[in-house]
Amino acid sequence: MAVFIVALIVIGVFSDFLISERVAAYFVWTGIALSIVILFLIGKLILSNKSKFRENMKAQGKSPLAGIIATIIFVPCMVIFGFYKGLPVALNFIVGKPEKIVATVFKKPTTYYNKRCSGSLYLIKYQSFKIDKICGIEEGDWKKIKTGDQLELSGKGSVFGLSYESYRKLAMRMPLP
Repeated sequence: MAVFIVALIVIGVFSDFLISERVAAYFVWTGIALSIVILFLIGKLILSNKSKFRENMKAQGKSPLAGIIATIIFVPCMVIFGFYKGLPVALNFIVGKPEKIVATVFKKPTTYYNKRCSGSLYLIKYQSFKIDKICGIEEGDWKKIKTGDQLELSGKGSVFGLSYESYRKLAMRMPLP
């Protein structure tokens, strides 16, 4: 299970994907529910009297409390992120078909270069779950794009979202609310 979740996280982090807001909440809630089940099972194993974790901590003269707290924080973060970001990408890869969407630029960072996401833009349509950023806009295009500009994103799409591969700036500009 851990390998599956790590694989989902890696897929989610290294993909250019816009998650559909219609389904994002379902993935978040599924991740929360699964993390509660996993925490319950881990807690049951740790709290049993013959737990190797407890025995190792006692042998070192330490309390198992630090490990329990780390588990309570680490497991939900990993599971929710894997399900929220990676699972829609994986499912879209399986069922996606060529698609185009039009998105409006909400804001643009002050600099082009970033360690993980150079050429980023924030889009209006995807703001509620902080899934509103796209990366990889070419520097010349990025400099010309302004707030309110519309982009046509092309790629592989499904009910889960869009794995975009290319973009095109549209001539129209939308007024922002």
